[in-house]
Amino acid sequence: MTGQPNGIDAVLQAPPPAFSPAGAVEVGRETFGIEAATARSLGSERDQAFLLAGESGDGLAVLKVSNPAEDPAVLDMEAQAALHASRCDPGLRIALPRATPHQDDPAPERDDDLSALRACWERDGARYWVRAYDVLPGRARLNPVTLADPALTAWGETTARLGLALRSFIHPRAIRRLPWDVQHAATVRPMLDAIRDRSSRAAVSAVLDRFDEVVAPRWAMLRAQVIHGDLTADNVLAGDDGMISGIVDFGDMTHTALVADLASVLDSMAGGRAGPEMFRVARLVLDGYQRVLPLEPLELELMGELWATRAAVSVAIGSWRAAAGLEDPAFAERFHDSALAMVDSLLSTGWTRTARLLGADPGRSATGTPRPGPVPALTERRDAVLGPALEPLSYAEPIEMASASGVWMTDTSGRRYLDMYNNVPCVGHAHPRVTAAVARQWRVLNTNLRYLHASAIELAERLVATCPPGLDTVLFVNSGSEANDVAWRIA
Repeated sequence: MTGQPNGIDAVLQAPPPAFSPAGAVEVGRETFGIEAATARSLGSERDQAFLLAGESGDGLAVLKVSNPAEDPAVLDMEAQAALHASRCDPGLRIALPRATPHQDDPAPERDDDLSALRACWERDGARYWVRAYDVLPGRARLNPVTLADPALTAWGETTARLGLALRSFIHPRAIRRLPWDVQHAATVRPMLDAIRDRSSRAAVSAVLDRFDEVVAPRWAMLRAQVIHGDLTADNVLAGDDGMISGIVDFGDMTHTALVADLASVLDSMAGGRAGPEMFRVARLVLDGYQRVLPLEPLELELMGELWATRAAVSVAIGSWRAAAGLEDPAFAERFHDSALAMVDSLLSTGWTRTARLLGADPGRSATGTPRPGPVPALTERRDAVLGPALEPLSYAEPIEMASASGVWMTDTSGRRYLDMYNNVPCVGHAHPRVTAAVARQWRVLNTNLRYLHASAIELAERLVATCPPGLDTVLFVNSGSEANDVAWRIA
């Protein structure tokens, strides 16, 4: 076996089941009492999945036959996670496992007896766990290149909603080493020899080097939880408009960085796109995600590396599984060309420019530490586009400010200044409660006062309550200068 990796789940190193369609019909009938006339393979990397249909061709159920190396406790975790997410966000269409026929409740809402959601089937001395799911609407294995912009944005929104729905879920078996999880990217290095093309192997290696150098040292700073891990075009059903109509597989769920979910989505959605279009699609997905769940600065800063790493490990794993005879080469390597094209594009764009194209601010570290900038060049650019009508810069040697906190401002060289001159903020800089309140309100509504708005009225009432008698009217303005103008006029 080429490049035998260490520490990888045994399921990924074992051949998948090999049931025929007729065998799947038999298994479905004997385990879940599904009287199907036909079975159609749905394709799978390490398990087998079949659509069981009746005489009319209508789908009756989806049958999943697990790899014989699969631990039933992991299958129970997948079922529990699906039930949990469905309860937390009922608007998500999640395929839920059926209970075996001897159970009184055919669609359990409780997950205290998860073993009732799987059945055992033995063949040729091997034991297989079998699960059955209801058929959800939509079509599978859609081509992401055909998706319109609203569908791409909605894909990001659904990814964020699923992340929120799983935020409170935990299970001991979620701590595992799946090579598709980018935090374990180093585990695919022994697989690189299976990549036949030398330049492709070098590109994948370069991405792994970048991950080790830049991402791994800061991994512990990323938000972490249990994630779905594979909300890709292969693992959902979608309507004719491209909108997700069903989430059908929790087989790659794991405890890792929250943003790893987005890395897999970008790997899938941007595949087959080139150059600027690839980044435009990525921004649409990220925009949809952040409409629901804003990303932290460090997550945005590392997004390009995480995206590239997900694509790179997919190429390494697929090449290794094909070379090891664990999977049909055409199926295992079906996305390699598009993944390698994305990797090449990200490498040629450069990591700093990639971060900027994805919405990060690479001029400052994600922890707020300022980085020096070219002040003279920035001054020339300012003069060229803002013109002479704007007030001139303060000080003979202009200051480029990078950050502020409380009463202190810090320039790009790290020098701190006591803010006694800047006339914009009136409540200090970067107060967590203030910035959170601003962001919270802007995510809901930002409007003028020609419409009724309870919060503005309440603020005015609270201000009036602090004033002496006679001062009973509030006028909202935009700055201290406007406030002084109004005061002079009143006087």
